[in-house]
Amino acid sequence: MKSGIIYGVLAGALWGLVFLVPSILHDFSPIFLTFSRYLVYGLVSFFMVLPQIGRIVKTLDPKHIPLLIKYVFAGNILYYIFTATAVQYIGVAPVSLIEGLVPVAALFFRGKERDSIPMVTLAAPLGLIFAGLLCINADVFTMPQAGTVATRVIGLISAFAALIIWSWYAASNSIFLKENPRYTSSVWSALLGVFTGIAALLLGVVLFLTDFGIPSELPTERWILFAILILFLAFGASWLGNGLWNAASRRLPVSLTGQMIVFETFFALLYGFIYYSRMPRGLEVAAITLLIGGVLWSVRKHIT
Repeated sequence: MKSGIIYGVLAGALWGLVFLVPSILHDFSPIFLTFSRYLVYGLVSFFMVLPQIGRIVKTLDPKHIPLLIKYVFAGNILYYIFTATAVQYIGVAPVSLIEGLVPVAALFFRGKERDSIPMVTLAAPLGLIFAGLLCINADVFTMPQAGTVATRVIGLISAFAALIIWSWYAASNSIFLKENPRYTSSVWSALLGVFTGIAALLLGVVLFLTDFGIPSELPTERWILFAILILFLAFGASWLGNGLWNAASRRLPVSLTGQMIVFETFFALLYGFIYYSRMPRGLEVAAITLLIGGVLWSVRKHIT
C-alpha cells in the first residue's frame, strides 16, 4: 500500500503542473496549446504501442470507435481547451479548486451506481463544497488583477465546463471498462492515446487552414520554453502521470484511490502560489479548506 500512495502522490505532482503551463505560456492560445500537447502525446502513444499494435487492433471492437472518438474530443481536447482558457483568464488557484471537485461531480453521472447512496447522505459535505464555491467565486471577482468582469465570468464558465466534461468522462469511462472486460486499462489507454493524436492532427489542420489561434512574432526563447513544456505535458503529465495513477489504482483500495486525486489540486495550488510568488488570500484559504474537506468527506461517505 505504501508504494501505491507514493505512485498516487507522484501522479498528482505531475498532473498539478497541467494547470500551471497555460499560465506560464500565456502568450499561446488555449487551442494551440491543446493541439500541441495532444499531437505529441498521440505520437508518444503510437510509438509505445507499435510493438503490440496487432494485438491491440484485434481487441478493438469497431462498434466502440464512436465512443472512443467521443471520449477523445470531450475528455481530452475540449477539456483542456476549457482548462487552459480558465487558467489564462482567472489563474491557477480557482481553476484547480473548481476542477478538484471531479470525484464528487462524477457521482452525478454514474446512473444506477449512484442509487445506492441517498443524496441526503451527502448533504453535509455538499454544503461545505457549496460554501467553498461561493468563496472562490467571490475571490475571483475581488482579487486585485487586471481583467474585466466579462473575462472573469468567461474564466469561471470555462472552469465549470471543464469540470462537467471531465466528470462525465471519468464516470462514463469507468462504467464502460467495467462492462467491457475485454479491454485492459493499458490497452484502452493506448487506444485513447492514439485516437487523441489523430484528433489533434485534425485540429491542427483546421488551425493552420484558418490561421486561428496560431501565435506569431514571439521571440525564440518563448518557443524554446513552449517546446520544453509541451514535451513535459505529453511525456510527464499524460503518459507517465497516467501510468503512475494506474499503478496506484492497482495497489490501493477504492476508498483511498478516490481521495488521492486531491493531491492534483494540492500540487496545482502549490505550484501556482510559488509561480506567482504570493501567499493565498483569505477567501482562497477558506475555499481550499471547504472544498478539499468537502471532497474528502463526500468520497468517504460514498464508500462507507
